[in-house]
Amino acid sequence: PCETVLLANFFLRSTHMVDNVGRHMEQIRVREQKDQEGEARQMIERENGRFNIEGQPEERFTLQQLQGLNDLSKLETIGSGTFAEMVKKSVYTPRGIDVAVKIVRIFDRPGGKNEGRGDEDMVRETSNTRRAAHENVVWLYGFVVDKQACYMCMELMQANLDEVKKVVHGQSGLHVERRLGPEDREEFIGCVAVAVVDGLAFLRNNARVMHRDIKPNNIMINDRGQVKICDFGVSKRLQTVLSSTRANTAGIGCIRYMAPEQFSAEVRTVGYGHKAGVWSLAISLHEFATGRNAYEGVSDFLIADDVTTKDSPKLTRETGFGVDLRNFIDACLFKDESERASLRPDDGNCLQDKKFYKVHVNRGAEARKENVIDVLNMATTHLSTLRKGLDR
Repeated sequence: PCETVLLANFFLRSTHMVDNVGRHMEQIRVREQKDQEGEARQMIERENGRFNIEGQPEERFTLQQLQGLNDLSKLETIGSGTFAEMVKKSVYTPRGIDVAVKIVRIFDRPGGKNEGRGDEDMVRETSNTRRAAHENVVWLYGFVVDKQACYMCMELMQANLDEVKKVVHGQSGLHVERRLGPEDREEFIGCVAVAVVDGLAFLRNNARVMHRDIKPNNIMINDRGQVKICDFGVSKRLQTVLSSTRANTAGIGCIRYMAPEQFSAEVRTVGYGHKAGVWSLAISLHEFATGRNAYEGVSDFLIADDVTTKDSPKLTRETGFGVDLRNFIDACLFKDESERASLRPDDGNCLQDKKFYKVHVNRGAEARKENVIDVLNMATTHLSTLRKGLDR
């Protein structure tokens, strides 16, 4: 009995110590986050209303210089999202260039509508996008914040990967004369993989940003053959309190692209690393290859169980795809983070060292761009059909 009491007391003390450590870590996390939010807000105040295209002099700009913003119904809608977000095609009149204007409604400002996102989300998105200046990340030219919305003036991209997938596979009732076989799809997937891996590696290793919402809708393509990552609405600056590579809040992207660790009960305190994005990329590439999401038809309530307990999605030999692509996908879809491929250059399991990645890098940038343009041209005539209803 005495030993039992001693053992019970030991466990009570241990539990108390763990609780104290947990509370202390949470206090540090909150302090660190407030510091970063403060820095980001200073950046917003400093750069609000500044227009900057890489390699050209910076200039001031206003909403009046964006064509058609006084009557949004007359502008083409090229994208939409949650929180009453929309993306409109406009023209920056001083330079006569086409731009995409992402309009993010703000709900926690005086007079703001209650159907938008808060200041915190707006600050995070603009701050992270400003830091992420890379050829495979959609360029943010500038932004203007008023009482009800943040207007983000961005590089115009022609389509996203989800739209191209629907055309390539003849989905959404589209009549498509030309279809891509497995070999052609694999070539295009190689172009996308190189671009997104390079973009994610830059974000992780240089900008210290984790995107946290990689999916086909956020992988963009332009008529110059470039593939870029967009939408930092749920991205977060990497915290240093737990480690330099883990996000310590439960940031949730689209549930069907989430990695197993993102469903973990410990995610709010332990966090998850950049390898969650590696998983999301592989699910996106797998979807383009097959034409359907690996978890299509699974109820949202059952997704977590499927992702965490069932075998990871695979591209089988019968699909007609090469062994290099199949191995690349497999390397990204290990349920155990420690076994999954990485974006770290000093890691022996780095994605940029995989054969599939190297094969497509060695094709050369111009060849990859030509390939992307060819596939995009297939999709262009169907985009207006796919985008019907975005304004509703």
